[in-house]
Amino acid sequence: MKKAIACLLALPLALAACGAQTTQPAPTQAPEVTTKVTAESGETTPAGTSQTSPTGWLRHCVLEAGIWELDCDDGYYDVNRVWDESTATNTFTVLKTDPAAAEQKKAAEFQTQGWIDATAHWGDTIEFYLGEESTEDGGIQYSRCIVDASTGGVETQPLEGEFPPTWYDDTAVYSEQRKGMFVTALTRLDRATGEMTEVAMPGQTYLISGSVDGRWLLQRVNSPAQLPEVASMDGTFTSIWQNSEIEYILYDAATGDMEKLYSMPTDGESWTYLGQRDGSLYFMHSVTTDNGGTTPSSIDKLENGTMTPVSEIAAQHDDVKPVIEDGELQWVTQMKQWSTIEDEIDLYVFDLSDGQTSRIGIQMDAAKVWDTGRPLWLAPDGKVMLRYGAYKDTAGNERTAYALADRAAYLAGSTDYTPIAMYTGD
Repeated sequence: MKKAIACLLALPLALAACGAQTTQPAPTQAPEVTTKVTAESGETTPAGTSQTSPTGWLRHCVLEAGIWELDCDDGYYDVNRVWDESTATNTFTVLKTDPAAAEQKKAAEFQTQGWIDATAHWGDTIEFYLGEESTEDGGIQYSRCIVDASTGGVETQPLEGEFPPTWYDDTAVYSEQRKGMFVTALTRLDRATGEMTEVAMPGQTYLISGSVDGRWLLQRVNSPAQLPEVASMDGTFTSIWQNSEIEYILYDAATGDMEKLYSMPTDGESWTYLGQRDGSLYFMHSVTTDNGGTTPSSIDKLENGTMTPVSEIAAQHDDVKPVIEDGELQWVTQMKQWSTIEDEIDLYVFDLSDGQTSRIGIQMDAAKVWDTGRPLWLAPDGKVMLRYGAYKDTAGNERTAYALADRAAYLAGSTDYTPIAMYTGD
């Protein structure tokens, strides 16, 4: 797997930034991998050893309901769903877009009486994590559906216990284990062996943001006292929370070492991780508004404990997304989330290679969906694949259409797009 659009996660609570700090917290005792997390602080009981560090590029599992869009080395995948009420069965069709042929074709198909919780993918191998209600005890049976899109092959394996994955890297899939507002551990599913182990997180880990050079990039709450359960908000939580900081740290799960990169108060403006490029980390900076919310303000670069703005975000452009290729941040797109065709689509792309921001040309006659023109995937041979209006399949469902453009011409405002022949049904 080489190229992808990385989706941002919304922060559960508003964060805020303070002056750059470079001191590091004292390392915690190295937690060992175990099959059971036994303490809120992330400490565990010994149970052997296993892989604790992310391998390669750590990225989010695809979690969208109804439509899944995936990239691969030489093509781009969609997953469409059709529900048969008479048999209570979902039919999922895996579609591959070939940029060389400018065509989308059916690659595989499978059926389930359940649903897709999450999806991970490596080239032509796509793994769907399914949930299905059990008729025996009323619980949920989870399974792992492995699709080889190059051959159309489908294999389904049952999973023990609950496993809704949230992250994956080159060798494994991970499910976050939470207690209240904190991530206490990750359950790791090894792709090759199917073995499940747990990787403990430091106490008061607030969010997992990604990985950098084999270490976990985390947001962790540094508080003057242990925060109580959020559900028991009797004033104690609020008092401690307001006097706490949220720290971006790099965490080595094998040794317990934590390197502090940046800290920010718990209320007000915030920084959201976008990705890395040439050894530097980039963030979206959001500032407070008059109504008490936040709005994106700039794209910032973190170096030596200091956030430096590298590009402004236009007013009211609240939909900001990174575009990543081979694990490296290439572009950051921004547009109005609730724009309409009548408003005229207003899309900008910040190119990290030269620091320039370009206003993208949109073919208004194709703008049947609000984010027409937004890049989805940096395709091979210097092309970019983008959203390009909509179409209907043979079942009458409206789908998003795609087009290809030369990357340089696209950034220069050209609307010379090559529409992709979309799959409409058997």
